Amino acid sequence: MCCVGSSDVVSVVIPCLNEADRIEQAVKSALSQPTHAQVEVLSCKPSRSNQMNLGADHARGKLLLFLHADCSLPDRYVEAIQATRSRSSPKCRWGAFETIKLDVPGWQSSFLQATVRLRSGLLHFPYGDQAIFVEKDLFRSIGGFKQMPLLEDVDLVCRLRKLGPPALVRQPITTSARRWQRLGLFQTTLMNQGILLGWKLGISPQVLANWYHCTRREKD
Repeated sequence: MCCVGSSDVVSVVIPCLNEADRIEQAVKSALSQPTHAQVEVLSCKPSRSNQMNLGADHARGKLLLFLHADCSLPDRYVEAIQATRSRSSPKCRWGAFETIKLDVPGWQSSFLQATVRLRSGLLHFPYGDQAIFVEKDLFRSIGGFKQMPLLEDVDLVCRLRKLGPPALVRQPITTSARRWQRLGLFQTTLMNQGILLGWKLGISPQVLANWYHCTRREKD
């Protein structure tokens, strides 16, 4: 399933599978901006790439924003995006929120905020949970999300980075602490970096996805 909150300015695309307890908050945050948005619920095969591409096809906004179902946007996010893009020269055609914070406060959230902000600022490499946004025409011209079982966001960012650095909005995205709590902060970080390294070394995304889901099941 995919939810699309669309206005003429920004369309928020929220891919969703088995997220009934969290999707409401994500949608509410997308609709918090008074932009006369309309919500549309779409169904397709259970693949995040399929869901986000379908949502992009139905979006009315000139700018697409892809929000994970367990994440929430900050208040006045549209104004923040517009202000951040207007300060860049030439105007950035894509970007993300500079960092994330967990919905459970504490040292883990502070540590995560700092490390994600460092990666985004120094490497210009945001991940999907930072709510990537991109002009719809540009998204279409580069072929959208590739059909991958994992790392579809990283692949998209790799292609966008070739066109220029991202616009980074200072306000953080709020994300659920559940996956960080399941394995622990450091083990989750190591697993994520191991998957990225494997992909760069040419290991199939399907093999990496199987390993990722197997590791999560062992901890459930």
